[in-house]
Amino acid sequence: MASVAQKKIYKYKKVLSNPSRWEVVLKEIRTLVDMALTSPLQDDSINQAPLEIVSKLLSEHRLHAKQRAGRALWGCVIALLPKR
Repeated sequence: MASVAQKKIYKYKKVLSNPSRWEVVLKEIRTLVDMALTSPLQDDSINQAPLEIVSKLLSEHRLHAKQRAGRALWGCVIALLPKR
């Protein structure tokens, strides 16, 4: 049986697979990142899901870090990256 977090991740993947407005995409990514950061579960897939979604969006829409949308997407998920 899938956990609540896995169900939410599936919902986000489905919603974000066909983005229509970048404001909505950014809001949903931020919400997903917040969920991953506050989840009591220590499952790597919960933290990995937002990174995979952003990576897919960046590659499918040919965005890069110098473009506004690309910077905004990376800004949303930076908290999930390991700190050195």
